Amino acid sequence: MTPRSARWFAALSGVALLASLGCRDTAESSVAPVRTDVVAQVGPALVTVEQMNHEVSRRQDQRHPVTSIEDVLADVVLTEALRQRAEGIGLEDDPQVRRELDRLLIGKLLDRELNLGPQELDVSEDELRAVYEAKRASYTEPAQFRLSLIQLKSEKMMSEGKQSELASRLQAAREQLLSTGPVATRGFSGIAKKTSDHTASRHRDGDIGWWSMDQLQNHLPLAVMQRGAALTVGELSEVFLCGDSYYLVAKTDARPERVTPFERVAPALRRTYLVEYQNNVRERYFESVRQQAGVTIFSNRLAQMEQSIAPSSPSPANPTTPFGVSGNL
Repeated sequence: MTPRSARWFAALSGVALLASLGCRDTAESSVAPVRTDVVAQVGPALVTVEQMNHEVSRRQDQRHPVTSIEDVLADVVLTEALRQRAEGIGLEDDPQVRRELDRLLIGKLLDRELNLGPQELDVSEDELRAVYEAKRASYTEPAQFRLSLIQLKSEKMMSEGKQSELASRLQAAREQLLSTGPVATRGFSGIAKKTSDHTASRHRDGDIGWWSMDQLQNHLPLAVMQRGAALTVGELSEVFLCGDSYYLVAKTDARPERVTPFERVAPALRRTYLVEYQNNVRERYFESVRQQAGVTIFSNRLAQMEQSIAPSSPSPANPTTPFGVSGNL
């Protein structure tokens, strides 16, 4: 006990002693004698020296001013009188008040029983590495390749002569590309702009960007993408027909599979691991509490309620799991 607290305790003891000797306010003259550790009585409630000491310590801990012991007692008395008034008019039975009290009570319970210490929240590097290896695929960027192409579209009613003419035009473009060096360094240069019917790439030297084997499905036929993926960097395909179009495809670049190193993801992985661990601890705790309480659900009555209640979505502004509890409370 600090010197300041000792002085308050002495003052409270003196107040209690005076009360036991019959020194009371005139307003208390009709109150029956009380215990020697009681400093006031508010209706049926007794305000004791211990309660006052606790209130003084609470204010000091929270750095609230304590001007005099009389002021502290006045606040305690008023608080108790107001509590009795609220109880008298039935506020404790109000559903909203009851819910707020439940939230406060449950929040304090969870703080006490689910407050995991530093040792429980510690995770070793070996444990993290095991999680990293188990989820390695999520930290892996697949091998990619870059393609350029020229497309010449045919029509259903086009004659064989016209079809042959399209193929010849594309073959001439291929020979021109081969005569000017590897396509890996320059794509299809200006040839795609003059020749290709592929509107998305013709103004970009035929470049259709980077792709991986797990994302080949796009607006182009799968067979075209697979033909390009099978090429080596700088290689130019033969002219080929796919669907209603003739194609010329080149692989202009490639990069190998890349794995994000453990050291880079370890901080985020640790946070995720701890969140999952805490969630598992909570779920086990909640299940234990439900089992201890003994829960019986009358499904037929619940079904009747479901028929009369229109479903609604939770508001984004209001959390659906107050103070970390699974489900609405």
